[in-house]
Amino acid sequence: MYSQPPTFDTVMTNADDTAVILYTSGTTGSPKGAELSHSNMIFNARLSDTMYTRFDGDVHLVALPLFHSFGQSVQMNAGFYNRCTLSLLARFDPDTALAVMERDNVTIFAGVPTMYWAMLNHPNPEKFDLQKIARNLRLAVSGGSAMPVEVMRAFGEKFTVDTGHLVAFPENIGFVVRAVGGIKSTLFSGEGLVVDLTGPGRILMQTRSTDAFLSWLVPQVQRRMPQQQSSH
Repeated sequence: MYSQPPTFDTVMTNADDTAVILYTSGTTGSPKGAELSHSNMIFNARLSDTMYTRFDGDVHLVALPLFHSFGQSVQMNAGFYNRCTLSLLARFDPDTALAVMERDNVTIFAGVPTMYWAMLNHPNPEKFDLQKIARNLRLAVSGGSAMPVEVMRAFGEKFTVDTGHLVAFPENIGFVVRAVGGIKSTLFSGEGLVVDLTGPGRILMQTRSTDAFLSWLVPQVQRRMPQQQSSH
């Protein structure tokens, strides 16, 4: 980017025009493309204002894929919005992640539960300055799948960091965090009664139509995997 000219052709767009198409993993079926508008992306980035305190000089360790909404919205876009430094890993492994945390004075980390488990159970933790990592790391965010409560607590204790759970689609999550701006949440019991938010139940989320994605795009053509050829 450094060698590129500072001027470029622009195209006039509206706030509700499609900005990106992010595809799901296809866990429950074929991958679906979610159309997100420009206002979607800006709103998602600005949600960081209501989720954690902004500090000048924050450094994100970005080990998540940026083609997914978790890494793109929670770290890349929110990081740009908050004028943060982004330290990128091409592929996650606990050894490199802890080394970068120590080297770059990382203050914010976001990852899936298996990443936390891998760092928590590193075979040679003494090779890193864990006290330095703990002093700098102020926020750890989990998403993508259910975070085991014991892993969350153990990581928080080891690195003395505030752990928050932003995205959890499975129903067996161990804890729930407040709804972010523009979203209302209600907790229902198994009998369909509204219950206190401190107890167990089923969550109903409500959002403004401008905050939700525009539509699903379902690929019509599925890539066929090449058949393996056996040698004789």
